[in-house]
Amino acid sequence: MRRCAIVAVIAAALPCTAAAKPPRTAKLVAAGDIACHERYPALPDRCRYAYTAQLVERLDPDVVATLGDAHNGIPTLAHFLGSYDQTWGAFRSITRPALGNHEYLASPDRRHAPGHFRYFGRRAGPHRGYYTYRLAGWRIVVLNSGALDFARNSRRLRNDCYPVSCARRSRQVRWLGRLMRRLTPNRCVIAYWHHPRYSSANPGPSPELRHAYQALYRGGAELALVGHSHSYERFAPMDGRGRLRRRGVRQFIAGTGGADRTKPPRRRDRGSQFFDRSLAFGVLELTLHQRGYRYRFVREDGRTLDRGGGHCHRRPAAKRRKRKP
Repeated sequence: MRRCAIVAVIAAALPCTAAAKPPRTAKLVAAGDIACHERYPALPDRCRYAYTAQLVERLDPDVVATLGDAHNGIPTLAHFLGSYDQTWGAFRSITRPALGNHEYLASPDRRHAPGHFRYFGRRAGPHRGYYTYRLAGWRIVVLNSGALDFARNSRRLRNDCYPVSCARRSRQVRWLGRLMRRLTPNRCVIAYWHHPRYSSANPGPSPELRHAYQALYRGGAELALVGHSHSYERFAPMDGRGRLRRRGVRQFIAGTGGADRTKPPRRRDRGSQFFDRSLAFGVLELTLHQRGYRYRFVREDGRTLDRGGGHCHRRPAAKRRKRKP
């Protein structure tokens, strides 16, 4: 008691100064390709979503970003409730989901994803599936690459992100371009969706995303998070045309939420800096602060396989057009 009284007297004698505010940080955990049908048992190489959910609980994130295919079967509302809700559903109140191609399997013509929107409700954004929100001073952009595989295999549909489109003049890409232009030049930006623009493993890269990726690059976005390839891979900063750029967008693939594994690639694509050949299930953890970020890929047993960080950059300088003489 006497020591506490002495401390109180000393504190009262010190000049009054404003208390320093703690740095504004937040933790975002991301993964795609998560749950299986509720009747399928957990095996060493598939249906590990209950174990990755336990990992997410230990990491205690502020936001959970599902990178599409939250249910890797035919995700009607009943299937969502039967498996995903029993595990990752514990984080539904802090989940901001992206649509994947499997979400559209509940609709015969792949035009709708009723189970996804009924399960996540307002957290899924508007019906078109692309939206934006803020986190720790960052702008987070969620895009929709749709049932891209369905369009590729159709003779009557053009090769695009059906049913929403990610063509150069599509509503989604124009919305993205306007959003990026309105941001301050040094705003930190993360975008996430399902199909990877670049990927070393099956089913490979998605050139259909080049216009969206280029809009992110021109707007100065820092990170892109995707799934679909059931593996973890980290790329160097690039633009939408596959060129390495100092102020490019760094893509992470984290299709490792528990559904199953892909085959490791024979060789890595241009720009690939890290590929987890152990094909571990796990999540990507991002710690965001006002001017930068830290990342690490954590496997289901808690071991960190890849880590690093960086600072947010400004938009790349626009090229000046030469005046005609």
